[in-house]
Amino acid sequence: MDLETNLTPAELLETAERLFAAEDQNMYRAAILEAITALEANVRDKAFPALQLKVGSDLTKWLEEKTRMDFETRLGLFIPLATGLKVNKKDKLWDNYKKSKEIRNKVTHSGTRVTRKQARFVIDTVYEWIEYLNQAQEALKDHGRETTETLGRFIQASARLERVIYSAVVKSGADENNFGEKAHRWRNYVGYHLLMIRFLTNYMNYVL
Repeated sequence: MDLETNLTPAELLETAERLFAAEDQNMYRAAILEAITALEANVRDKAFPALQLKVGSDLTKWLEEKTRMDFETRLGLFIPLATGLKVNKKDKLWDNYKKSKEIRNKVTHSGTRVTRKQARFVIDTVYEWIEYLNQAQEALKDHGRETTETLGRFIQASARLERVIYSAVVKSGADENNFGEKAHRWRNYVGYHLLMIRFLTNYMNYVL
């Protein structure tokens, strides 16, 4: 049985260019969809591996799941947080992304016809974003070491705190079997909030 593999951003953009070159209005719509998917894939590939290095796999998987339908958070928050690369929402690059997204949404949800000029604009905007995001690796090297070390110490401390709280809840009952369910609920509660603390601390390390 073949394993599923995702197309790379480069392959998606290559498909977008082929569709654009067909000079068919219906193909322009498809080209826009492929181009935006290329940007989404590029952001995913840049943000989450870098986040995993900073906050661990559990929290990264949780953040990825929670933002599956929220690309703007991935681009506007996770990219700066994970890589140190600035995303200025007052910049022309962001404005062009918003315009491209609006065109894509009209194509997807309203079946809107698009012009050759609109398709070229979206594809070129994706190229500009990917070129900018390719700086993320260098930005990560410059930004990440000290923050990662600080956050690592925090995560270790928070893990110890979770174990202390869990142990205290268990010891609060004379019979651990009677209090096991209570302790388990507390442990899940504490664990969830520690995940959020880790994420927020990482964010504060970035903005300060």
